[in-house]
Amino acid sequence: MEIAEIGAISEFGMRYENIRMQVASTNIAFANQLSGSPDNVYQPLTVSIDGIEQLSSNISNFDEFVQQIKTSLQVSVNKNNHVKPVHAPENSVADAAGYVYKPDVNMVNEMLTLTTATRAYEANIRAFNTAMSMGQKALEIGKR
Repeated sequence: MEIAEIGAISEFGMRYENIRMQVASTNIAFANQLSGSPDNVYQPLTVSIDGIEQLSSNISNFDEFVQQIKTSLQVSVNKNNHVKPVHAPENSVADAAGYVYKPDVNMVNEMLTLTTATRAYEANIRAFNTAMSMGQKALEIGKR
């Protein structure tokens, strides 16, 4: 396995975790947005990896695994359709029935996503830096 392949895996991990942090932050920012119609409510986002099922099967060696990561995995952001109706007839944006609608954002899950994504991002940085350091040490040994 080459140092560049280790770097590619770490790079993918960092990109993925960065997107997870951005999505969780956006969901938290819009968690209290109110609307008079369920169609106009912010739709909380989720992150998934397309092709993960194919990645886990039919891999015979690590080089094939690295190649699949480089070519087939794409990170996509999906909207879900969770809306919470809240009875608040005094609110200026309430509909005729007295309901306002807000996104169904689970703050605990979003904060947990932020924490785990941050830790995973840091771990990928450490793995990348370690791989680069190993490559530099190998070049130093080769000079002697």
